[in-house]
Amino acid sequence: SARSQLWRTQPLPEQQRNKKKQQQGLSGFNRVQAVSADFVVDFGICRLCLTTSCCAPFFGEPATGLRVPLWLLRQAGPHLPEYRQLLAHHGHAELCRNPELASELTVLPLTRCELDAAPIFTDIILVPIALGLVAKQSVGGVNQRAGLIVSEPLTGPADRAALALEFGAARGRLHCVLEALNLARRRLMGRAVLLGLAGAPWTLLARMAGDPGLAVGWLYSQPEACERLLDKLTGLLVDFLVDQVAAGAQALQVVEPLAGRLSPNLFCQFALPRLRRLASEVRARIGPGVPLILFAPSCHSVLEELACSGFDVLGVDHTMRPEHCRRVAAAAGVAVQGNLDPALLAYAPSEVLRDHVRRMLRSFGAKRYVCNVGAGLLPETPPEPPERLAELKRLVRLLVEDLSSKDE
Repeated sequence: SARSQLWRTQPLPEQQRNKKKQQQGLSGFNRVQAVSADFVVDFGICRLCLTTSCCAPFFGEPATGLRVPLWLLRQAGPHLPEYRQLLAHHGHAELCRNPELASELTVLPLTRCELDAAPIFTDIILVPIALGLVAKQSVGGVNQRAGLIVSEPLTGPADRAALALEFGAARGRLHCVLEALNLARRRLMGRAVLLGLAGAPWTLLARMAGDPGLAVGWLYSQPEACERLLDKLTGLLVDFLVDQVAAGAQALQVVEPLAGRLSPNLFCQFALPRLRRLASEVRARIGPGVPLILFAPSCHSVLEELACSGFDVLGVDHTMRPEHCRRVAAAAGVAVQGNLDPALLAYAPSEVLRDHVRRMLRSFGAKRYVCNVGAGLLPETPPEPPERLAELKRLVRLLVEDLSSKDE
């Protein structure tokens, strides 16, 4: 069938012979060890303690005081000529499912600019694919941001396809992501923090419906069936995120890009309980030391609920006011990540960029804060983004030093 054929080429024969050995290697990457932590970042209830080689570019020298980390949600994209070449040759699905290519694209942006973290190159639609749904690459050329969409969506939360979702086999089918994390962790060699990634349950349900508006209708018309499907997705995601940590992820980011499609009541009834369960169960299984980041753009009406959902870091986008986000995060005792507009790096002159970054940092402050560029660079970003990012990084460092001296 089309569903089974999708995975028939994975893994390679040599990997099949060494499957047990690989799994043992993956499971041992983040075992708790007694190490001397030269750099510590405080995310509230979670403190990320790593060795000098890993954290020197991330948290700065202890003697120089505070340093704000900088990374993007998507760091490999059409602004990189190497990405465009690989996309044209392999297609987005193969880039995500091939561990060698995915790990290469994870590390590639750091060869252009010394960013402080490396989000794993993946696509949240790999989870629906692992459940047996068929996906295809979204329409767009190599110069546009690529992605996967479900080509044969569900017609309802309890239709025949939904009842046939292969939850028992899905965890094993996501092993390609774990292999990519393992390879990327070794390739990074401590230069940056490796971020794992997964879509939140509600967002995945909406993607599996093919139309977020249709999925919203299901929440009203078939709430019990939606609850059951969301609970099953949450259980799978808990396992998937825990597996990512075992494979080498040093922080985990859960993205909920479609939360803004829900009314506050629907969000609190259907999406929020699954986010809380996700954070609680993952934390219980991985223990302290791995920050959990939640990024839910355009969620102004439920920002307080998001901040109290159990994650260590609240990610916000450029549509939200930094002052309000900082107050909400501080009240909840969590760090905040955000929220530079990606269009600034694509279009703004240097003086305009400096002005916006200065105002952003003054609003967020320099403590318990990650400087982040929205959903990543836009396809329209000029062909010299490494220079713009390097400029942004220098500017952030100078402004943080200025803020720190004033605080003293």
